[in-house]
Amino acid sequence: MKPAFLNYFKVSFISLTLLILLSGCATEQSSIIKGTKRGATSTDFSSGKYLKATGIGNSEKEARLNAKAELAAIFESKVSSDVINRVRSIVEGSGKETVTRDDERNIKVLSSVDLKGVEINKTWYDEKQRAYYAVAMLERAKAGDDWQKEVDHIDDEIELILGALNRQKSDFSKFQSLKKARQLWMNKEVILSRLRVLGYSDLSVAAYNARDIFSSIQQLKSQFMVFITVGGASNRFSEVIVNEISEGLSNAGYLITNDKEEGNLLIEASLKVMPVELNNPGWEFARAALNLSIVDKASGLTVGEISENKRSSHLTYEEAAHKAVKTVSKISTEKVIEYFGASN
Repeated sequence: MKPAFLNYFKVSFISLTLLILLSGCATEQSSIIKGTKRGATSTDFSSGKYLKATGIGNSEKEARLNAKAELAAIFESKVSSDVINRVRSIVEGSGKETVTRDDERNIKVLSSVDLKGVEINKTWYDEKQRAYYAVAMLERAKAGDDWQKEVDHIDDEIELILGALNRQKSDFSKFQSLKKARQLWMNKEVILSRLRVLGYSDLSVAAYNARDIFSSIQQLKSQFMVFITVGGASNRFSEVIVNEISEGLSNAGYLITNDKEEGNLLIEASLKVMPVELNNPGWEFARAALNLSIVDKASGLTVGEISENKRSSHLTYEEAAHKAVKTVSKISTEKVIEYFGASN
């Protein structure tokens, strides 16, 4: 028979073991109720090394998306205003009064591009708030290196474009190349502004002058003379088309001429208007199909084509046809302006 104290010791040991196990379970259960943070480690996640933002959502997925959006927002407002001010200084220096709405819209779109390299560091659920949380992080050094490479690549692209300008005989070809260079420069300025948000100074060592790009675009644009002609069976609507396109391009800063010999950009329009049969008594329907060819006179090449068609209705066919032509002309004009470039 074992001594009594050994039996007592055995019982006490088992009781203590069970107590420790139960305590561990209780602690684990408590952490789940209060909120478990997943992904956190002892790695250095200091603000000096990482840029961080917290997102909240009704699900972990939503919290993750909101965290990334919050991090992007840190850049967007700063970058957008920063680049608009930068463009304004260049535009005003090139002889233009101010930055257009098209410029501002373009910059805002560029500034809202998704950030690369963002990672979710940790997520957790807060029982008290009944919400999920996530922390998004961007490593400053890595993002800085990646963005600097992008800046260097863009500078190389712009210099190649500018170096090839003298080999282009057509002013319109030069104009299009310079617009591409301007767009690339804006992309670069967005990246440089992001670098400044991270604490880096401007590291672009480009040999070109951005002001020269903007002023050259403006100079070429002032030399273009646009001649518009309309063909097709329904040429009784020619005046509607010519007036719509002329007004739109004039408002965008382009010069219109009534002399074909004087024009160096030709817009050749072809119009078809036809009745549309619909089971709708008392109303007449018409469809207008408008095709525009943009011809660079210097090269003789068709450099752009636009096709649109629209249907309209009215009490009389003639009025329905007029409305259809007016509508399709307006939409086509907007596309011509977008193609030419309304600003700078």
